[in-house]
Amino acid sequence: MTEVLTNILLPGRISAVAGPQQESSFRTVLAMHIVAAHLVENPHMNATWIDTLGSFQPFRMRDVVIDHLRGDYDHPEQEQDVDLYPSKPTIASVMDRISLIRAFDDEGLMDSLTDLDTPSAVSTESAKGIYVVDSVSYIFTHAMREDQITGHASMVSYLKQLRLVSMNNRLISVLLLPTVATSEADMIRSQFPGIDIKPALGPTFLYTIDFCALLFRDSQSGIHIFEVIADRFDNSENQLLTFELTNHKLAFHRAVSES
Repeated sequence: MTEVLTNILLPGRISAVAGPQQESSFRTVLAMHIVAAHLVENPHMNATWIDTLGSFQPFRMRDVVIDHLRGDYDHPEQEQDVDLYPSKPTIASVMDRISLIRAFDDEGLMDSLTDLDTPSAVSTESAKGIYVVDSVSYIFTHAMREDQITGHASMVSYLKQLRLVSMNNRLISVLLLPTVATSEADMIRSQFPGIDIKPALGPTFLYTIDFCALLFRDSQSGIHIFEVIADRFDNSENQLLTFELTNHKLAFHRAVSES
């Protein structure tokens, strides 16, 4: 599980995970698992969580961290007392490396990038930090409703700056957002029949980021499907991951490729 969670999204790129509004809590929990997996594996990594909805729940993040510290995902048959293993980080040490910023407008989002832009002189291919925005659409949807041109320009400026910061600092940048209905003209869409959804914020958003996945629930099995619909670099379109979620527990099924 740790290997899956730490390789879903790559550093130096802008990744988006979009899904139906009613599944917003699962997007959040999946992002928490990605953060926890990285921080537990790398004691020198930090995470920045941008909360635009005022809905971040520290106790849920803590529960997810505890799951990863106990080894529930890599060695479920050997559950550990997280306070008795000095080789592992403590709950407090992991939680202390997660910075929470509440941003409710585009200026707040831009300001959140300022402290992150501290490139290291040491070249490395590994990720140096994680930056999560939950949800990026809330701010720019409202901005575009007030003034379409200004709101659109603000979104593009933010994404360009985020790209520079992500590349310079080897950040894993994750933008969470809801979906809207597709139209026949949409080229980037799910390959599943009946899944007529696409990320909100319009086509410019999709062409400005590097990677996008849809996250939705199969109505028959109840399993959540993580479907890659756009990948600028790795040609991983149509790759699938399937999960089950019970409370904050995440059960990984398999990775497959659509034919």
